[in-house]
Amino acid sequence: MLATKAVFLGQCVQPSARRTTSAVPLARARATAVVSCTSENALPVSSHKIQRRDVLSLAAAAAIATSAPPVFAEERDTITFYGAANPPASYGGIGGTAPDKARYTFQYPADEFKELAVSKVEKGANGTDTKFVSTARAKKQQIYVVTLANEGGSGGFKSMDADRLLEGVSGSDYVFQDALNLGEITSSKRQVDDDTFFDYTIEGADNFLMSITTRQGRLFAIFVNSPLKNFKEDRAALEKIRDSFRTIEVDVLY
Repeated sequence: MLATKAVFLGQCVQPSARRTTSAVPLARARATAVVSCTSENALPVSSHKIQRRDVLSLAAAAAIATSAPPVFAEERDTITFYGAANPPASYGGIGGTAPDKARYTFQYPADEFKELAVSKVEKGANGTDTKFVSTARAKKQQIYVVTLANEGGSGGFKSMDADRLLEGVSGSDYVFQDALNLGEITSSKRQVDDDTFFDYTIEGADNFLMSITTRQGRLFAIFVNSPLKNFKEDRAALEKIRDSFRTIEVDVLY
């Protein structure tokens, strides 16, 4: 059984163990939408090539799969991060929040990433709520979570349209925009409990593993970024980070 830790307010506690299953890796193909299921009654896997302009729309047509948080292959400590989805005026802190106040979680290898404070520009321009970088500086890998409350001033993200959600998180992120324009894109859609996630794999000079969802009118997206030279070797572990992303219902909205 994988040893895990939970972190909040800069401290770690032991969460209860739970059964997990491995996620199904996305196929590598240029601008290809992949359909996959992992349940016992799963439909056959199929794929078809599409034009880049259609890749986002076809993500919404992909089959729905149910999965649990993935298992990391190695027997090593992982940390469960509890994120607050803080309002725009809140930035600069680290450590997340208490589990009973969290709006999202994800797991990462304890010895391979460290948290950095989010700057005012990152929070204001991109909606970045938390950011981690690889402890091995040469790898230049990072994890960051974006949360946005308003969709064009309409008072919240109400639709699950893949195009609009992707536009919402990519507007001010020029590195991610370049990866979208120049990279090879694979997309899929999966169901986890009551949440629908749109997953993207973008391969090129800058590689991204990304997942987007909405809950209670707010957009949530996790980005796992890696340069090409380290992506192939670390891909399985990075996918597990992306696939562990979850959102949580809260009673008080802001």
